[in-house]
Amino acid sequence: MEIIRAVFNSYLVNSYLLIADNNEAVLIDPAFADKSEWNIMKNKIVEKNIALKKILITHAHADHVMGASLIKTDYPQAELLLHKEGLDLYLSANDYAMIMGFEKQNMPSPTSYIEDNQVIKLGEDDLFVSYTPGHAQGSICIYSPQTKVVFTGDVLFRNSVGRTDLPGGSFDDLSKSIKEKLYTLPEETIVLPGHGDQSDIAYEKKNNPFVSL
Repeated sequence: MEIIRAVFNSYLVNSYLLIADNNEAVLIDPAFADKSEWNIMKNKIVEKNIALKKILITHAHADHVMGASLIKTDYPQAELLLHKEGLDLYLSANDYAMIMGFEKQNMPSPTSYIEDNQVIKLGEDDLFVSYTPGHAQGSICIYSPQTKVVFTGDVLFRNSVGRTDLPGGSFDDLSKSIKEKLYTLPEETIVLPGHGDQSDIAYEKKNNPFVSL
């Protein structure tokens, strides 16, 4: 599986394009602030001649989802998936758009909902979904054992964790999610977060100043 990372909007959100050997693809977090940013990712999709199958949302804070309508306009067949607990947050994203510097959009309806322990197939890779509350309602992480990576959204960062002072946040829940869902992964697993640089599970278990083992 090939992974392309691109950073979008003033909040520097990592969007990830996952491309399988059969040229099918999944995009994690449509964080495009406007059409010009979306075109950066769209050009990668067109150049590689890939079939975009799914759009996965790690959590529905506006900085991670405000490009959803842009991508669905050009790729209406791509399934838009999020955890049901995050639906209210997703539907309210427009309320925060202008405050956060985004153009107001009509958020497209989710195609369906993803659940804890669900497995999404992408070519030869399995994408395991883990429900990881604490930072936001409906927050998920996505793990690929074949590629040995986990996409952690805003749950776990290098030397940090997601903030818990926003509505729906809980440090106790976040700590539990990290310890039970992430720190139980193989230590060589690469952590690809929603913001900032990559890390790995072994490093965070030993060095993370907020949640360590």
